[in-house]
Amino acid sequence: MKVWDLHCDTLYELRRAEKAGAPKSFLHNDLHIDLEKLQQGDYLLQCFAAYVDLADPAPGADPLVSVLEEIDIFKRLMAPPPTLSATAPRASSALC
Repeated sequence: MKVWDLHCDTLYELRRAEKAGAPKSFLHNDLHIDLEKLQQGDYLLQCFAAYVDLADPAPGADPLVSVLEEIDIFKRLMAPPPTLSATAPRASSALC
């Protein structure tokens, strides 16, 4: 059965772990969602929430900064892996 999960606080938890100096991997972690769990769980759709805890006791916690940091984490997770060589020919140019 295909799973649709429309709410996920994983970005919030990944950000908290980074701030605590103990970053967690999205590939495998002890949170509700990681890449391995998504693959094993037959997920069709996963929406990530940029969640802000307004009661955050961290000194100087700014909700806007917090959500922008979570969006940055999401962008890093979704970025393609770096190529082995910046000068490697692109597939489209190799077909010519």
